[in-house]
Amino acid sequence: RAVNSFMDAIAAADTTANDFDFYTLSSVYSQLAGIYRMQLLLANEIEVRHKAYYYAFKAKQPIMGVFDLNMAAGAYILLNDTDSAEILQKKAIALYEKFGYHQKALRASRKLMHMYVEQPNRLFEAKQLMDQFESEYDKFDENHELPPPERQYFYYKGRYYEKTGCLDSAELYYKKVYKSGMPVFLKEPMYKGLFNVFTKRHQADSIAKYAENQGITSERIMPTMMDSDLFPNVAADVAMQAMADGVARKQRTWQEVYDIAKHDIDETHAIVQEFESKGVIREFPEEEIRNIIQQVCNEL
Repeated sequence: RAVNSFMDAIAAADTTANDFDFYTLSSVYSQLAGIYRMQLLLANEIEVRHKAYYYAFKAKQPIMGVFDLNMAAGAYILLNDTDSAEILQKKAIALYEKFGYHQKALRASRKLMHMYVEQPNRLFEAKQLMDQFESEYDKFDENHELPPPERQYFYYKGRYYEKTGCLDSAELYYKKVYKSGMPVFLKEPMYKGLFNVFTKRHQADSIAKYAENQGITSERIMPTMMDSDLFPNVAADVAMQAMADGVARKQRTWQEVYDIAKHDIDETHAIVQEFESKGVIREFPEEEIRNIIQQVCNEL
């Protein structure tokens, strides 16, 4: 109903009129994009974000437009289209700087960090952005701490150190994500990062104990078979513990268990993808997705 109302408003707009209100039209598109985001209709969101951006500049409200450009980059990230996301994000950062909003540009640079730390050949660029962010961002306090909504940055810093093999530094920064009193969902990047570190140290049980002490159950952070990189590590660690406890039916090395688990997971993913392409496994109904999201939101 809300979408239909916005579409009716847009259809009635006469953009050729000399006194046309481009500001309102940009706002309508931006609000419509927000509705599409909540419905996970990301392609639709991107389309109307671009229109909101265009009409904001027509209304001589460039910062409104850059906001929508920044949000469109985020939608591309959710679609795993990092090339498009990077192009838009760099453009948004450049425009923030052009119009004198340096702090907004620094804040927007975190999306680039998010992408770069996942690409081994971009780690140097990620570190450059982090160095600038830490030296110029005005939300750091005298102890070099950030308020809870901003502490996701420490996850990116931890991820950088994890990717460069500095696991002690990675653990330190992952733990910095946490601040007393912050909502549970803001803590989850910390547990994800720490689980990575402990897994690589073959200490998979440590993160479950750490999470339990902080009031989060291990089920929320244990990887599933969809986590094709982490799950084989955990399977191998569990197998090693089973052999140590004398309850394993077969004796294998850690690498043998890892290779078997990795092969099984990759094969399963390939079969699922083939079934999806042939229509044997149908796309999950969009209405059900919306209902699940609404149920989750109601429980928060």
